Amino acid sequence: MGREWRLLWQDGWGRMLVLWLPLSLLLMLWWIFSSALVRELPIAVVDLDKSSLSRQLARDLDASSFLRLSNEFDSVAEGTRALRGGDIYALVVLPLHLERDARLGTAPRVTVWNNSQYVLIAKVVNAALAQVVGTLNGQVGVLQALAGGSSLPGALGQSVPLAGQMTPLYNLNSSYGQFLLGALFPAVWQILLTLYGLNALAREDRLGLAWHEQGVWPALWHKFALHWLIGWGWGLAWCYAMFSWLGYPMHGSPWLLALALGVTAGACVALGMGFYAVIRDAARAISLAGALTAPGLAFMGVTFPASAMGGFATFWRALLPISHYADIQIDVANRAQGLLAIAPQLGALLLFWGLLWVAGRRYQPKEAAC
Repeated sequence: MGREWRLLWQDGWGRMLVLWLPLSLLLMLWWIFSSALVRELPIAVVDLDKSSLSRQLARDLDASSFLRLSNEFDSVAEGTRALRGGDIYALVVLPLHLERDARLGTAPRVTVWNNSQYVLIAKVVNAALAQVVGTLNGQVGVLQALAGGSSLPGALGQSVPLAGQMTPLYNLNSSYGQFLLGALFPAVWQILLTLYGLNALAREDRLGLAWHEQGVWPALWHKFALHWLIGWGWGLAWCYAMFSWLGYPMHGSPWLLALALGVTAGACVALGMGFYAVIRDAARAISLAGALTAPGLAFMGVTFPASAMGGFATFWRALLPISHYADIQIDVANRAQGLLAIAPQLGALLLFWGLLWVAGRRYQPKEAAC
């Protein structure tokens, strides 16, 4: 272990890989998502009605904590140019005779244009607009019912016959920081640990060292153990940052999550060692390992449900250690599941450790292998 540590510390790339790169990535991701809630998204309005109801709707849109009325255009063409130019995220068109049609009960239509390629922003804008318009509909309905002689409870029942309440179970504040960091940290961590294992073997070939003269298996274990412990330490560090410093909820046992981090760290390092031992070319091994692990965020089942993935995507997901860890993290942190519930995923992660045997067999002398 002392030899492995000295070689690692003397290797500039390896030293950066296990020290500065993880630290800088953790800090950069934290800085990017430090403002975890979407607020004051700029939108614009085209008010073709110029009535008291249309002005009230514009004021309600501006009063929403998610939206900011940054401009009001006289024509749809002007608003469209601003939307296409990226100056605003949504354009709300209030039609002519809005107030008249609302009073007559003919359901005037408010048109909203936004860029749905900004998936998160479009979702927030649509939800905020639906809330504002729904609230205004209820207010108009209550006023009309009161004018018809109904009491206040009866007016409320007529205007809003069904009232719904949506309560998010695991992300009460709808924080996109909590949603994305819980997936981004593991995805980046998987790539780093795969490079740990790959670089541990590539370094020996690059320096021309006879590292397994005293036996392949003890030498391979020492290499694996050092990088496994370093990777496990970084995994514990970002988990502590998420669930302690940032205060994300942890409903289950943190010790179970720490165990899963250790098993996952070993799986990722073993994956990198297996890649290099089979290929024995650093550039090609890094390319293939990157091609496998880089889409980890997409295949984890966090930003896109795993149940909706096709056959090939499900197969690719099974080849990624971090996808099995993501299931464990959700089960433990959100659902407070125990060891029996996460045992299948732990078993799948332990299968990746078998790549150490593949690496050892590739490095064994041919006469010893026979």
